[in-house]
Amino acid sequence: MGPSCFHHRATEIRSRFAPIAALPPDILNESVQEAMSAASAGSVIGQMIERAADGVARLLGFDPAYLFHGGTIRTLADFGQTADAMLVKGQQIVALGPLADLRRAAPHGTVEIDLQGRTLLPGFVDPHMHIVASAGEMGFIDLSPPASGIYSIDYVENLLRAAIAKAPDKKTFILGAGIDPSQMVEWVNPTIDWFDRLFGNEDASQQNPVSLTAGSGHISFLNRTAMAMAEIDLANPPPLAGGKVATYFDGPNKGTASGVLVEMPAQKLMGKALKKSPRTLVWEFATLAGNLKKLFETAVANGNTMLNDAATGIAVGVTAERAILNAAMQAFGHPVRLGSASFIDEWGFPDSADLLISGSPDVSDPMFLKQAIKLFADGSNQGVTGLLREPYTAWGQDRVRQQYLGTNINGNMDINPQTLTQALAAAQRRGWQVMIHANGDGAIDNVLASFMEVDQQGLLNRNLRHRIEHCSILHDQQISDMVGLGLSPSFLIEHVVKWGPVLKKLLGDDRVQMLDRCKSVHDAGLPFSLHSDYTVGPLTPLKRVQDAVTRMTEGPDGGWVLNPAECVPIELALMAQTRFAAWQCHADTYVGTLEAGKMADLVILDDDPVRYANEGRAGDIAGIKVHSTWVNGREVYSQEWFCAD
Repeated sequence: MGPSCFHHRATEIRSRFAPIAALPPDILNESVQEAMSAASAGSVIGQMIERAADGVARLLGFDPAYLFHGGTIRTLADFGQTADAMLVKGQQIVALGPLADLRRAAPHGTVEIDLQGRTLLPGFVDPHMHIVASAGEMGFIDLSPPASGIYSIDYVENLLRAAIAKAPDKKTFILGAGIDPSQMVEWVNPTIDWFDRLFGNEDASQQNPVSLTAGSGHISFLNRTAMAMAEIDLANPPPLAGGKVATYFDGPNKGTASGVLVEMPAQKLMGKALKKSPRTLVWEFATLAGNLKKLFETAVANGNTMLNDAATGIAVGVTAERAILNAAMQAFGHPVRLGSASFIDEWGFPDSADLLISGSPDVSDPMFLKQAIKLFADGSNQGVTGLLREPYTAWGQDRVRQQYLGTNINGNMDINPQTLTQALAAAQRRGWQVMIHANGDGAIDNVLASFMEVDQQGLLNRNLRHRIEHCSILHDQQISDMVGLGLSPSFLIEHVVKWGPVLKKLLGDDRVQMLDRCKSVHDAGLPFSLHSDYTVGPLTPLKRVQDAVTRMTEGPDGGWVLNPAECVPIELALMAQTRFAAWQCHADTYVGTLEAGKMADLVILDDDPVRYANEGRAGDIAGIKVHSTWVNGREVYSQEWFCAD
């Protein structure tokens, strides 16, 4: 961290101590004065004091207070609602109203923050992303499409060749993440024969073990060495419920394993291989703390004040991941608010789902809510594993049938309806909200049927705010059924913008129009949210807001609006990233709007997204800079002092 970073941090720290410094000298004890001096000097101990500044004030019995004014303050509690000024004391919003009135009500030592024409909003809530799993992958080779240039299998091959050349020996595991054949100029699935060509031989002992995880997370590609380490017999791969160790469906290798692992039941088999390698996930997680720090820094720099982990435990187990997250939050001074949905290994269900769905929700800690469980109904539409009512197009089948899904494909059913119904019933008995991943319309059909059956059993609790995650291909009747069951959707709007052109080829002209029907579900009375599914998408809420407003597709085949009837007004898109997202996470008591009594989670933007949209500049919303981000009344990011290490 350079001297300029220290200077900006020290300046920010001194502002935090302003409420204490304004007190009579006899109240200021010597230790506080020394602390302020250390912070101002930009010393190492000053960095520690930066995290503890507000805490020091509160230990002395004084809550820092801030009065925001001089810009646009959008409460998002209702459409068009703004405030002249806002008073924050300690962790909470105290009042909104005329500046003169709030100045009179402000306690002694209140720091006034002139927005200088900027826009103040509730902090953004990402209602579906993955924390520990994503941090663990930061050490993997990034095989996702580059920001510019051509994305092809040659691009992936060059990155892998460089990694293989640097590997100290053949035992070194090569781990890659983010590969997305659907985005390539020519769709190529890395299979065992492809890896053989990469290494120039078919001898497993002469190949490094390689595992590449698709950007969707629902498919992994392994070479023959990794398959052997996973103890998968290429000639007789094991049959699995809810996933598959894929085989070639034609050609000279017909019937043998292709190296493609579809969905978690197959991907879990990788555990045996990783345990045999001295430098695999265990080695990568040695750097987990630093990776988590980078993740949190990226989140707050983009205005995120709450992250909802949509499958806590999917990487190393629920207990371990909760411990990791608690430790990280303590170590980094609670930079963000967390929610969580516990990953349930639905593929390992015993006779009674109650044996896997245990415990009960707890939303008493506003910094770490444990409100939901997570289930999976299908895979990824762009990976051709989302479960459809009708098969994928002939073009889509041609891209994957030989390697992993065969002919006349409808995708993958992760959980059968009977097991799903058992899981939902068990969750209701324990009071858990259910977040269930369902991309294809066939998967959504199964989800709705199971919820209806649980409702007929008299077990469905609509107050738990059950959600369908992604909810990508949605019909009118399904929307109506969701209304009746009290379900709401959370959309990965990048399905429209980033994958819209390829999904048009995979689904056809009619079905692609049903992607992420934000406007239709709102008109039906359902709240909806927008999420990143990080690392599937980036932690950039303003980009998601822009995408929901414009639905403008990207990429070589993009540049057109996918179903303009589903474009939403700007304030509705902002609510989907704040108010509705907080409601879906059972966090609306604490955050989501700017209202007296709520926690002071705020984001200050250099400009106003609403003005951009009203002026016909909705396509520029993603370019608006985040000036500062506040969590619990504490500034955790600012353009003026923040520097990532």
